[in-house]
Amino acid sequence: MILSGDYEEAIKNLDRADLLVESDDILTRSIIYKNLAMAYEGLGEINVTAGFYNEASKLFTPEESAHYSFAGQVNLYERDLDSSVANFEKAIELDPDNLDAHNNLGLLYMGQLINEFPIDMEKALPHNRKVYELQPDIGTKQTLAVNLFINLFILGQNDEALTHFSELFPGREDDPLLNFFLGMIYYKKHDHFLAYRFLNAAVMLDPMLETEEVTMILKETRPVFDQVVNAMKGS
Repeated sequence: MILSGDYEEAIKNLDRADLLVESDDILTRSIIYKNLAMAYEGLGEINVTAGFYNEASKLFTPEESAHYSFAGQVNLYERDLDSSVANFEKAIELDPDNLDAHNNLGLLYMGQLINEFPIDMEKALPHNRKVYELQPDIGTKQTLAVNLFINLFILGQNDEALTHFSELFPGREDDPLLNFFLGMIYYKKHDHFLAYRFLNAAVMLDPMLETEEVTMILKETRPVFDQVVNAMKGS
């Protein structure tokens, strides 16, 4: 229900579930509190959201990773970003496979959680790699792929980024951003035929993507594309 946006109905069901859970079933109760926090966040009730993350944190002892990952969530809503990072890092120190802590740090360093937090794609990358390793789905793959694409200019991860975007592409050929990323990667790899093919598709699908740089690249790569197409027609 949370995923479908029916937050009020989700809250009713979660409240009922909370009444049925045994008092010593800490894990289930923490999951309920986490989902209540997400539901109230969907309703825009940030103070209540932080309150449920705080309640979830108090279910665990300071020797447990989850105590710090939930505390880090509270810090996010309080805009105490230094404490948030410290708590997520402590959670990972206690449990290197803490999915929530890695996910929050990865998104935080990519600038997808708090606008004023300084973006650091290099710091984001190991966390997004770990999230994808722990939960390999379309969402985590796309986050990692975007991180890898941006890191092209920092780390030169062309081949790995290309692998991830190529795996995302089937069935999503009309996604302008995927076409854009693939086009830019192929341009960096000096494959002008595929660079033009994907970038041209991207701007056809979304004209807002046709920046001055993209226009320059399209002009540069068009002759190679035309040459290959004409050769294919003549064969």
